Amino acid sequence: MILAAIVWWQVDKGSAVKAAVESAIEELVDGAELEAERARNEALRKILAERNRVAERDREALARYVDLLAASENEKGDLIDEIAELEAMPPPDGCTVDDALLDRLRN
Repeated sequence: MILAAIVWWQVDKGSAVKAAVESAIEELVDGAELEAERARNEALRKILAERNRVAERDREALARYVDLLAASENEKGDLIDEIAELEAMPPPDGCTVDDALLDRLRN
């Protein structure tokens, strides 16, 4: 059967049937290629949409991190200022250290 089709194909190169078959094959192949390209494009659109969603989530997380970091830096500055104020204050009157504590501080 296949051999007969090959022989017929080679012998009858100019017939209208062969031209119609070739045209149908070309349309079928073109249609399949077009459908495959559409499926590929749809898959790429889905991948791109997912990546955009992840990128947006990451941008939001980064913005929250920047806000938290800025708040932390502000708090750190406030605490450093508070410590500096405490260190600058004179000790209260009558503030003494007993000898036992003084000996431990020296060691």
